[in-house]
Amino acid sequence: MSDPVEQLRTYIRQQAQLKRVFHLAPGPDLRTVLSRTTRQRLREHAELVETILRRIVRSGIDAGEFPPQDIDTTVQLVNACLSGRPAPDDPAARAQAVDATEAFVLRAVGADVREPTLAVRR
Repeated sequence: MSDPVEQLRTYIRQQAQLKRVFHLAPGPDLRTVLSRTTRQRLREHAELVETILRRIVRSGIDAGEFPPQDIDTTVQLVNACLSGRPAPDDPAARAQAVDATEAFVLRAVGADVREPTLAVRR
């Protein structure tokens, strides 16, 4: 898929799905309970995910789909939006929350979101 808007939609939906599968239980700060090696592996994973998002945003800017913007800040803010709250357990409520998150993030990066989201088109 070469369309940066669709790539970002996919990224958002995949992150929402991962959060449901790999949710973190409340408790102590992970830095206090994980080994240095495990923390490093988690950081490497986070960097890989950020690289994917950075590539999508750069591609969107280059294609004229997103306005010019500070990519590092955009990546941090998008990922903060995606990690900010848990998805509801109810499937309909979860779909609505993911659709709203997708629309919000797409507007935040400056994408034209007049088209319905993927979930609404299904």
